[in-house]
Amino acid sequence: DGREFTGPGLDHGVFIPFRIMFGNVFTDIPIVEVSFDSSLSPEINWGVGKAVAKLREEGILVLSGGLTVHDLGDYGCFAPETAQPAHIDFDHAIVEAVKVENVRSRKTVLMNLVQHPGFRASHPREDHFVPIYVAAGAGDGGAARVVTDMYGAETVAFGL
Repeated sequence: DGREFTGPGLDHGVFIPFRIMFGNVFTDIPIVEVSFDSSLSPEINWGVGKAVAKLREEGILVLSGGLTVHDLGDYGCFAPETAQPAHIDFDHAIVEAVKVENVRSRKTVLMNLVQHPGFRASHPREDHFVPIYVAAGAGDGGAARVVTDMYGAETVAFGL
């Protein structure tokens, strides 16, 4: 997996962000992968995030990776110039949901994203979307903000 490690490799959802953040060799960083719940339920996966939230108090980074748009049947979805309006609208809805200041209201808006008209076009399967609920659950109760606003791959922080 690029870490000069002979054991089992890391999932690409872990390996890629760490390689971008820390370069080719990051063997000195302890990493524990936690899978999201296979039900793909937003509420259950919010609970997964809450379950690991205590680690933040010990200075441990909780990183959850996904994409705001992920349709391998339509590669045009990955660029704003070629994405369908449904993809653009859904991506925008996620950004706006994160910006909701009231914690309880933000959770409601985030949970309702799966009802958004552009959700299914943007995510034929929820596996690249559900990680947002793990991250939001880990930061439940705190502020949230959009760190980078890059279409399709925004970076958001929860629990600030």
